[in-house]
Formats: sequence, structure tokens, C-alpha cells
Amino acid sequence: MKSGIKVKILTATFLVVTLSLLLSGTFAYFYFLKIFKEKAVGDDITKINQISQQLEYQIDDIKKLGLSIIVNPEVQDYVRYNNYPDFYTRLSQANVKLDYINKQIFLREYIHSAAIINSEGTVWYSTRSPIMNDYFQNKLNEAWFHKYNANSGQYYFSDPFQISNMTRGTSTATVISCIIQFRNIDNPEKVAGLLFLNVYLDYFTKYLKINSTDYDGFLWLNREGTVMYHRGSISSAKLKTLIPHHNSKGLTYLEKFKGYGIVNQSLSNGWKLVSFTSKQRLFHRIRFIFYFLLIFILVSLGLIIVIVLPIIVRITRPLTLLTKATNEVAAGNLNITLNISSGDELEDLAKSFNRMTRDLQKYLVESVENEKTKREMEFEILLSQVHPHFIYNVLNTIIYLARRDKNTDIATLADSFIRILQDGIKVGDQGLFTTLKEEVEVVNHYITIQQYRYPDRFNLCWEMDTSYLDCIIPKTIIQPLVENALFHGICPKEEKGTITVTITRVGEELNLEIRDDGIGMAPETITKLLQGEKVYEPESKLRPIGLANIRDRIRFIYGNSYGLKIQSSPGKGTLVVIHIPFQTEKPVGKSNLS
Repeated sequence: MKSGIKVKILTATFLVVTLSLLLSGTFAYFYFLKIFKEKAVGDDITKINQISQQLEYQIDDIKKLGLSIIVNPEVQDYVRYNNYPDFYTRLSQANVKLDYINKQIFLREYIHSAAIINSEGTVWYSTRSPIMNDYFQNKLNEAWFHKYNANSGQYYFSDPFQISNMTRGTSTATVISCIIQFRNIDNPEKVAGLLFLNVYLDYFTKYLKINSTDYDGFLWLNREGTVMYHRGSISSAKLKTLIPHHNSKGLTYLEKFKGYGIVNQSLSNGWKLVSFTSKQRLFHRIRFIFYFLLIFILVSLGLIIVIVLPIIVRITRPLTLLTKATNEVAAGNLNITLNISSGDELEDLAKSFNRMTRDLQKYLVESVENEKTKREMEFEILLSQVHPHFIYNVLNTIIYLARRDKNTDIATLADSFIRILQDGIKVGDQGLFTTLKEEVEVVNHYITIQQYRYPDRFNLCWEMDTSYLDCIIPKTIIQPLVENALFHGICPKEEKGTITVTITRVGEELNLEIRDDGIGMAPETITKLLQGEKVYEPESKLRPIGLANIRDRIRFIYGNSYGLKIQSSPGKGTLVVIHIPFQTEKPVGKSNLS
């Protein structure tokens, strides 16, 4: 069984559209997948940098607190001075210094306690209790303090350890001790004592808990590699393998374990932050792209079928009619006529079919109509020559102003340019002619543009009776002549020039005169132009395409009795005169061009 042409076209359209949408959707998916992956990595890098900056701020605050304590002269003297007359005097002095330290840490809730070790190795704890002094002395025997040595630097942050706690309702608390060296003022190379600031570990971890939820694994290490905080399904041992073996500062990104890791080693105290995001989590973030493109393809396919189906029916219906009519003609019936108004080649085919069944007189009438259509097409092509010629000059002016950064002037210029373009696109049945008023407005907009490019170089004067503004003239015949007068008459000379447009009525004719006081032209050039020759010599003072276009259009519309005249001589300016019929009604349809 034969398939109808409608089914064939619909099937082919469906296959082509489906394949095109699938290919474009696949390309778009992988393209946007790459973009969103880069964005997700960038977001993760930004977030871990923000975490690092927050920790650095907390570290800096602790350091500033410690510095304010160790530079206190009384604390310095106590640490260095050992010759107290008796134990009670030393205890009294120690309590005074501990009171000062307690005042410094009182408003900082993240500080658990503080302690001082003087040059003799005596421990003074901030609770001012001898028992707690011994308690903290014993804490110094634990592993967290054994990692500290004199080469650890001015500031050292220890491993987490447990310490007695009474203020938070628990027996013990996990703290990190910031160990700060007292330096002897007289001998800075010598360490005179140590200051211990015991910071609650959750001062750091509570911020990390909030900001590490978007990762599959997150790790915080101190500079010895001790795990300070770990979160996620990825083990800390696995996360440690992401850290580069070389001690690089800053940020490191690498893809590993079916995902990517980011290592931040920019903290001043040697701490490291490691985050890991799996591909599964990454794809979970951007899976909406897949669903969006899938829905887009399905919806687009449905809309295309809905839109194309009536078009296919409209195309195939004339073909069905043509098939039936051809069979009628084959059977000898020549009195059949097809009425197809599809506005495309099928309508032309139906007209051709009807012409075959008409008599010779009808055929000759159609031939005349075809000749008219051909002439109209040639005329529209001739008219289109004006637009590229004009736009080229206007764009040069806009570029000139843009390079001088005159934004306000460009806005004004662009408005005039838009008005000209709006007028220029009115080409069609009613767009071949215009009123004198509209033509004057276009010229004024054009002059506005050129005055920005050539300030104080020329003036434009209009001399006409305002009652002529409603008369009908061919579109775009004054502006090219004003342009020629400006560029090839006024601009080549050094003095300021004047362009005068005079419009008068002589009987049933309208005369348009465009005069300039520019450099003029040679008689040989005028003769060639008036004879219709195309002048390409560099010394020509007028743009031949503009004059030839206007001359040919006038003769085409009104006949050879109308046209264009040129009067000029070198150094004395140029006068171009156009005479056309005086008309106040716009021609209707294309029949006026026949």
C-alpha cells in the first residue's frame, strides 16, 4: 500500500526534528555540565577559603590576646624576676598578675583558662588554686605538650586534650592550648617563660560543623598532622592522601576517588583544611539540567508537530487538487480551473496549469503582467542601492564619536540614526514614495548626525513654501544629494560651507535645488554624469552611485522628460536641480509603475 505524501512529509519531519533536538540537547547537556562543574568547584573553593579566613580571624584574635598579656611590664617582670624574699610574697605577686590575666580573658567565652610558667618552671594557673597549679603541672606531662619545643615558634597551637571543667556543667572539656613564649627584653634570644591560653575546641568546630555539610568529607589537621575535626563518609586516612607531599602554601585542587578534593594550607599556624566532593554529589547538584533539557526536547517536539501538521496539510491539499485536475485533463476535460491560494510555488503551479487551459489571448495578457512584475523587481533592486551607501557613512560617524567617548552625543546621534532607519525600512507597495515633509525630517536627522562629526564645518538652509510639505516625491532623493554636497563639496575645502535646499513650484512641476559653495567639479565630469556614464575617477567630486540612482529612478517613474541637472565649475560650488511632477496624492499599488 502506497503511503500518502502527507504521511511521508510528516514522518520525515518528525525524524529530522527529533534527531536534531536530541543532538543539540546532548551537546547542550555536556556543555552546561562542564560549566556547572566549573562553577561548583569555584563555589567549593570560595567556601573553603571563607572557612580558612574565619579560622585565621579566630587565630589572630587569640594571638592578639596573648600579645596583650606578654607585653604587660608587670607580667614581664614577674616572669623574669626570681628573687622574692619569701613564698607568700611570690604568691601575692602571682595572684596580682593572674587577676590581670583573668580580666583579659573574662569577656572571651571561648577561653577556658590560662597559665604561666616562669623562668624557674613554676606553674601558675588562672584559678589561683595551688591544687589547680599542680593539676596543670601534671597536664604538661601529657603527649600534647611533648610535641612542643623551643623551636616551635612564638605561637604554637597544641593537639586537643581534656582538661577539668566546671563552668559548662561537664567534668571535662576538650581544649587546644595556644602556647606563647615570653622573650627576655634584654636578651630576646632567650625564652623567659610560657603563656598558655586554653581555648575550647568547639570554638572552632561549631563553625566547621555549619559550613562543612555540603561536602562528602571534611578534615581539619594541625601542622603535625593530628586530626582536629573530621566529618563525612570519607575516612580521615583517605582524606589525608589528598594533601600534597611538598609543603605548598595556598590552595591545591585535584581529582581523585571519583570526585575532587580541595586542600587549603594558607593558615598562618600551619593548620590544613581538606574537603572532598564526590561526582555523585556534584551530579546531584546539577541533575536539573538533564531534566530541563529532556522536558525542553519533549515540549519542543510537541509544539513543532502541532505547528507543522497544519502546514503539511496546507501544502499537500493543493497537490491532491492538482493530481485530480491532471487526471481530468488527461481524460479530455479542458474546462477545469484550479483555485489555489497558498501564496507559494504550488499557487504558481496552479496558475501555470490554468494558463495551459486558457486561450492565446489570456496567455498574452499574463505575459504582459509578468513583464510588469519583472520591471517592479528591477526597480526595488535599484532602490536598495541607496541603503548600503548611506548606512556605511553613518556607521563611520558613530565609530568616530565612540572613539572620543562622547556617550551623550552618541545617544542623540543614535536616535537620529534610528529615525532614519525606521524611514528606510518602509519599502513596499506604499513605501516607494514619501511626502516632502517626511523627506525633510530624514535630511534633518542626517544633518544632526553629520554635525557631530563635522562641527562648525557647514550650515544647512531650507528655502521653501510650507504648503509644499504634503506633496509626494520619490523616496530618498534629497538626502544623497545633501550628503554629496557635504562630503565632496564642503569637506574638502578649509573654510566653513553652506548647503542650501530650495524647493519651488513651476506650473505643474516641482523643482528641487541643492546648492553648495564647495570646491565644485570639472565640466568633463558633469558631462559624463548627465550622459549616464559611471564615473570612477578619483578626482570626481560626487559619488556616482547616488546621482545615478536618483536620475534612473526619476526617469523610470516619470519618464525621460524629467530628471536631474548639474551646474558646477571648480572652486565655485555645485548646483543640482531635480524637476518632477507636482503631486499631492500618493500612488496606489504597483500599477503606477507600469
